[in-house]
Amino acid sequence: MLDFNVEQDLEQILKLIAEYMHNKYISEVEEEILNYQNTAKEPLPNEAQLIQAIAPFTSEENSKALIDIVEVFKYNQIIEHMLPKILPKTGANSEEDLVANIITRVLLYKIIQNMEKSL
Repeated sequence: MLDFNVEQDLEQILKLIAEYMHNKYISEVEEEILNYQNTAKEPLPNEAQLIQAIAPFTSEENSKALIDIVEVFKYNQIIEHMLPKILPKTGANSEEDLVANIITRVLLYKIIQNMEKSL
């Protein structure tokens, strides 16, 4: 009798793919993000600075939401720095380029968010 455990095999395959993706792409992006965070000292946009200044004077719930908004501004600065290194400039604004840009931005956002959580 053959003993197949397809579910376990699929889990192992997914784990191997995730490890491969992390080792090949995500770790490199994380390293670049850390380098940028350690070297670049761009001030936050005025809007983010204002939100950051107001946050302590609001309720705890609102303060957390405002700090989350400030984090989005920080993440966007990093994403803007990283995009040219990841996506080639084609000059064309085709639908495919726009979709690639959006997907890359979301992936970078999630990578940065996960990095922040692990600190």
